[in-house]
Amino acid sequence: VAALRSAITAHQDGDEVARLARQLGARLAVAYEVSQAPVITPDPARGAPLYAQNCSVCHGDSGAGDGPAGVGLEPAPANLRDGARLDHLSLYAIYNTLGMGDRALEHIRRHPDIWVLSFRFVYGLRTVMPVAIGLSGYPPGRYLLLNGIGAAIWATALAAAAYHFGAVLEGMLGSIKKYELWVLGALLVLGLCLWLRRRIKNARLARKVLEAERLEQARTHEPTTPAE
Repeated sequence: VAALRSAITAHQDGDEVARLARQLGARLAVAYEVSQAPVITPDPARGAPLYAQNCSVCHGDSGAGDGPAGVGLEPAPANLRDGARLDHLSLYAIYNTLGMGDRALEHIRRHPDIWVLSFRFVYGLRTVMPVAIGLSGYPPGRYLLLNGIGAAIWATALAAAAYHFGAVLEGMLGSIKKYELWVLGALLVLGLCLWLRRRIKNARLARKVLEAERLEQARTHEPTTPAE
């Protein structure tokens, strides 16, 4: 780190700075045991069923990012057939990106009941989480039971919040009702003031433009004395 910092501070050649940065990155990868590539050469024949089981539901059967579970996701599933995008990805980026989905499923496998009960309370997870829970091997009967309980909790909480907000809003409107004429009059006066302010501002701007045009015309028609 010190060598790289010194090279940057001394404004050394860019190639030398890049070499030191690559060395530092390699050492960090070794120190933290970061997997930068698969240990064995990937086998497409083995990868095809794994893709169909774990990835196609979002990325589509052909990898175009048009899977049924990807509808409405933000960001949308990547188009794995986009050559221009893949050309900018390193082997490290591709390999570690593939592992992110496995880590997410592993977290679901460790705490499945919590996810089934609570996923509908988190914005953006209602579409993809049922698919992820299904891929994690969660028992269908248990999913139906806990998902029903979660839906009941969600509906009860939403109805209670709406009822409470409606009662509060009704109380506020009841207090404001006796002042509604004053509020309406104040809004009308405010709107009139804003309209007059805009008219005055436009009139001033028009006068300035007119004066500038008159000055320009006066300069244009000034008699010029012939040079001796």
